[in-house]
Amino acid sequence: MKILMLISAFFLPFAAFGDFSFLDDGKSLALSEDGKPVLTYNYELVSPPKGVDEHYRRAVYIHPLYGLDGEVLTQDFPFDHRNHRG
Repeated sequence: MKILMLISAFFLPFAAFGDFSFLDDGKSLALSEDGKPVLTYNYELVSPPKGVDEHYRRAVYIHPLYGLDGEVLTQDFPFDHRNHRG
């Protein structure tokens, strides 16, 4: 809940520019503007894909982050740097 309040406080000044909404699924908090995804904040542990060592589990990071045209700008568990997040 504190994360939602913090993120809401950050985006509140931008409310005049669009219709922002949050969706909390119990593991992550997704932000969208006018129905388009903006970013997802992952606050619970995210397991790596099959075949990747479990020590790469992670939490508390943003992924995906979307560009203006809806393209995903971040990577999660990239094949050449499994430790990189978002």
